[in-house]
Amino acid sequence: IIGYPLLNSAAALGIIVIIAIPATSTVFVLRKRKKQIMEITQSFYTSIEKNRAYSVDVLEKSLGKTSKAFSDTGYEYTLAINQANHKWGLIFPSKRLQFVFDFSVLIDFSIYEDGNKIALGAQLNGISFGTITNICKDLHVEIVVNTAKQSRFVIPLITENAAHNSIEYRYAVNSAKEICALLSIIKADNAALHASTVSIPNNSIQQAMPDGTRESRLDDLGKLFELKKQGIITEEEFSIKKRQILG
Repeated sequence: IIGYPLLNSAAALGIIVIIAIPATSTVFVLRKRKKQIMEITQSFYTSIEKNRAYSVDVLEKSLGKTSKAFSDTGYEYTLAINQANHKWGLIFPSKRLQFVFDFSVLIDFSIYEDGNKIALGAQLNGISFGTITNICKDLHVEIVVNTAKQSRFVIPLITENAAHNSIEYRYAVNSAKEICALLSIIKADNAALHASTVSIPNNSIQQAMPDGTRESRLDDLGKLFELKKQGIITEEEFSIKKRQILG
């Protein structure tokens, strides 16, 4: 043992040397480790608080009073909506990224697990995720938008192996459902917003309309019919808007 002549000599003679470590040394090591753990924990919570504060500040300044919002426990992301002004925001506090959009830019959203797209019905109705492997390597929500700068966003929920029966996996699945529930509200409100100005074509009402409004109403009716045909609005919503336009 370099630097310790007596120990080197003993080792050369084949003598086993037992060194007694004072109990005070062990206590010192434990205290030092405890202090390190406390510092790491404090740093973690400080980071969370900074992320939370950033999210709140962005939402207040850019989105106004939110109707609903969801953030993960570490505030790595926040999704919020304002139904009053038909706007929604997506914030990544740790990266200091913020995006605020009109409802109209949302095209679609999906959940992907290990490259497989999960049906929305399974997401929102509580059907279990998971595959026969019993291990999830990747789980994320993909949001498709119609903007000039960016066409899609990815919210990562699991980025490394997690067993399907683990707390991490169950939390990620619940987070995915919360995110998709908010996005579903955006999509439904967006469809209703479009439907508020349209209705269905019907030749039988042409004579009942004043000449000045007949053409525009028929155009609106045609647009509403297309919304129903594409599945954007339901039959019930279609009927309600039709009655409103026809008076």
